[in-house]
Amino acid sequence: MKLGITLSAYSKIERGKTELTISRLVQIAEILQFELPQFFESEPTTLVEDPIKFGYGLVTRAEFIQQADKLNLLERQLSDILSKLPQ
Repeated sequence: MKLGITLSAYSKIERGKTELTISRLVQIAEILQFELPQFFESEPTTLVEDPIKFGYGLVTRAEFIQQADKLNLLERQLSDILSKLPQ
């Protein structure tokens, strides 16, 4: 909706049936809060200090980082609980 195109038109972009213009690519990057060069990286961007690299789809960078932070917190809480259990 933010692109001002139909779902069908967006689907064609995703499936490679429609060539992107530079202006449309810039628009998509702005909506998803990406830097344009990130579209051309061969490796997913690392967003957390964990050595595992995360890729992400149709969420903004901020939304992804927020969810990754929540998962890291849950992991730390689980580790704390497990450390308190009798061996």
